[in-house]
Amino acid sequence: MRALLLAVLASTVPAAGQDSPVDTLTAQPEEGDFFEDPELYALTFGAGCSLACGIGWMLGATSELEPQSGFTYGVSNLSDQDVTTAWIEGVPGNGEGEAVTALFCYGPDEGTVPFRGLTIMDGYAKSEGAWASNGRVHLLEMRLNGETLHFIELSDVRQPQHVGWQEEIPVRNGDLLELVVVSVYPGLSYEDTAITDLIFWGAH
Repeated sequence: MRALLLAVLASTVPAAGQDSPVDTLTAQPEEGDFFEDPELYALTFGAGCSLACGIGWMLGATSELEPQSGFTYGVSNLSDQDVTTAWIEGVPGNGEGEAVTALFCYGPDEGTVPFRGLTIMDGYAKSEGAWASNGRVHLLEMRLNGETLHFIELSDVRQPQHVGWQEEIPVRNGDLLELVVVSVYPGLSYEDTAITDLIFWGAH
């Protein structure tokens, strides 16, 4: 099983409708040349024991950019372990308020599976030009079944970033996870905000 790094607790902010503050966790960039070493990228996003060892999920999104010039930007790009593809939101503006969702399924009939962290490749990472031209996520709000659990702050880097939490989150079939874009790093050329790859960690 891939070792998980605990995120640094950066600050606390109140979530709408909640009395107590919610942690803001800072994602930690992974080390290595992921663009020259396909095996290293595969180890990060496609190998080892992810949360999928205990429960599966179906990805969705509140919007997707329409295909252009033969390229697609759907949510399925988040799980293809391909640095040249990305999900890009499809609404006017920079995508604040848009979300990627994961409906947990294919898990045990009874009981829960521990969800301990996630790794994300932020932005359209296929090239330095594409990454700089499009928006990247700065702050995510993580909700489970409508309840805000954490805010996740991402660095503005073209590297995979990992975030974990001290207390595991139990998930079961039918649970809905939402990663809501709260703020972005603006792109130089386009308002579109992108995420290249995403994987969840836990299970054991």
